[in-house]
Amino acid sequence: MNYYEKVADFIVSKINHILEQKGGVSLCLSGGNTPKHIYEQLVKKYSTFKGWDKTEFYFGDERVVPYSSEFNNFKNAEEFLFKPLNLNYERVFKVELGEEHASHYARNYEKMIVGRGLDGGFDIIILGMGSDLHTASIFPGNKEALYGDRLFVNTSIPPLMPRVERITISMPFINRSENIIMVAKGADKKKAFDYISDKKIKNDDRFPVSFLAKEKTTFLIEN
Repeated sequence: MNYYEKVADFIVSKINHILEQKGGVSLCLSGGNTPKHIYEQLVKKYSTFKGWDKTEFYFGDERVVPYSSEFNNFKNAEEFLFKPLNLNYERVFKVELGEEHASHYARNYEKMIVGRGLDGGFDIIILGMGSDLHTASIFPGNKEALYGDRLFVNTSIPPLMPRVERITISMPFINRSENIIMVAKGADKKKAFDYISDKKIKNDDRFPVSFLAKEKTTFLIEN
């Protein structure tokens, strides 16, 4: 069983566990490249999974690029997950983009989240991680995203590709989620994560991942 298959199995097991307790699941998706491989496994193994009809899909971050761009997180989720599973788009809540500043989209998405009664946190949030230990689009030193009282904020253009404005879920809001799943694959990422783990580093602005609520987080990290 490969890494992405194990992650897919774990996600579905969490959805099933929640559905045993209540009628629906709020699932917040990650951006970046890793999710594509996870989506492929979810489609391959769980195309007939009944729980998809009871799952609502949200996004933890988005790049302010056209929907047609390969860097758009919704486009990738649509191509590799939503369309292959033939999901009901009434259960998919993307970040609405246009010609405004990123702060406008962050406030609108936050307003939508509050309006849907999710300001207490998602049932499940899937997060990726960079070798600099950023997660979602919370990059080192982003104090507003790490400490602020907003649910979603806009970010400055990061020092990695794609170099575009983004909106991101805040760390305090991440930590309200019931289940946090951190997924990362690669020797550089594992080495960075092992560094803060071995030194028991917590709540350090240089390493956004160090702010995650450990008691709620499952770390699925491999070389």
